[in-house]
Amino acid sequence: MTCVKMRDQYSLQENFCSQKGIKRIVSQSFWVIVFISICGLIYFNSIVKKNEILATLDQRLKALHDEKALLIEEKEDLLLQINSQSDPAWIQLTLMKGLGLVPEGQLKVYFHSVND
Repeated sequence: MTCVKMRDQYSLQENFCSQKGIKRIVSQSFWVIVFISICGLIYFNSIVKKNEILATLDQRLKALHDEKALLIEEKEDLLLQINSQSDPAWIQLTLMKGLGLVPEGQLKVYFHSVND
């Protein structure tokens, strides 16, 4: 019995190592090799797409952070304006900036372009 097992092992090694044995193994596992290759191509394609999506999301995140910083700055400015509405100097400055009014005793200078 052991002689038969040893003979089978030697014949398997001979078949595997011979050129004919390798061709037979490749022909039997051809579809497996094709399937693994297709899976690999799909995987690498999806990795490339994922990296592109991550790059665009990073850009959008940066833009959102910049917009948030601007909105926070505007909010703080508006809060300062709201809190200082009872201050007479602030009211005078707002009237001067927004409406173009000038307090008594001051001179208002207006520049206009030649094209107008």
